[in-house]
Amino acid sequence: MFYETRMKFFLKKVSATIDTYENEILASSQSKKEYIQGIIKTRI
Repeated sequence: MFYETRMKFFLKKVSATIDTYENEILASSQSKKEYIQGIIKTRI
């Protein structure tokens, strides 16, 4: 029972970390997209 509780806590922590990474990746790719669009607009 003790180990089960620890595993659940650990898995929650891991999934929260993964969510954070995914959000950061999405945010950075979004800003890259806007950056590239800005470059394209200034070139045209």
